[in-house]
Amino acid sequence: MVVLSCLALVGSGCAKKGTGATGADSPKPAGATPPRLAVTGTEYDFGIPAEIEGGVVNLDFQNTGKKKHEAIIVKVGSTAKDQVVKDITALVKGEGAPTPDYLDIYGGAAEVAAGSSKSVDVKLAKGSYALVCTLSDNDSLDDPSKGPENAPLHLAQGMYKPFTVTSENAATMPAEEGTVVAKDYSFELPALAAGTHTLVFRNEGKQPHFASISEFPEGVTEQQARAAFQAALTSEQGPPPGTPEPVDIGFAGPLSADGEQTFDLDLKGGRTYVVVCFMSDRAGGPPHAIGQNMITFFTT
Repeated sequence: MVVLSCLALVGSGCAKKGTGATGADSPKPAGATPPRLAVTGTEYDFGIPAEIEGGVVNLDFQNTGKKKHEAIIVKVGSTAKDQVVKDITALVKGEGAPTPDYLDIYGGAAEVAAGSSKSVDVKLAKGSYALVCTLSDNDSLDDPSKGPENAPLHLAQGMYKPFTVTSENAATMPAEEGTVVAKDYSFELPALAAGTHTLVFRNEGKQPHFASISEFPEGVTEQQARAAFQAALTSEQGPPPGTPEPVDIGFAGPLSADGEQTFDLDLKGGRTYVVVCFMSDRAGGPPHAIGQNMITFFTT
């Protein structure tokens, strides 16, 4: 949901794994296979059962629409739909807006292109939830800034579907390839080599966090990447010409405290990456990357 902040502020994303990182990469024993939850999205609706089994669940999101969509899970309790839509819109569009006490975020499938799909495992306790898309039609444009200034979010156009988690299974997250842990305000990262990985992202902090991963061009050292990223953060006109810019390659979250989900990551050898969180504290304030320096670099 606050997925948009990283792209808006830096024009890229972030990354993962890091020199000196001490990730939580110990494998867990195998558990029960997570049940599949098939979800479809289109303009502007979701297909999802009204009641589901919780615990660890495989969310398989199929975007059958012609626009980019996402399936983000929020725990809303007894709060009315209109209030939730209003509050989430303020979070997405309002820089540094506070998160209401009732609202918790449990990840999902972010920014799925038209006609494609994404499958992630999420952890859900019993309770009342909603599936939302926090994108607007502008996000399907090559340059989102060229779209209407006040384009409505898809959740206000019908992509808000309540559902209830009625029970919890005994399945576990598939953490064999490693776990990226978010704390207040840092990342712990497993040692990763080049290749395709399925990883777990877990929020052990008290504040909400996400992990946005970006890749710098070939030949950019970690020192150069740090300088380029800081230039992008601090310049109102954007980084100076010739500054190397990273490209988004992965995203996990957003997650409230104790949230967990899987995500896929494809890494190249000899590249520098950055992982960053641009969420704000529940009370509001600056994004964590800016106010708390929640940024980590690594090179494969």
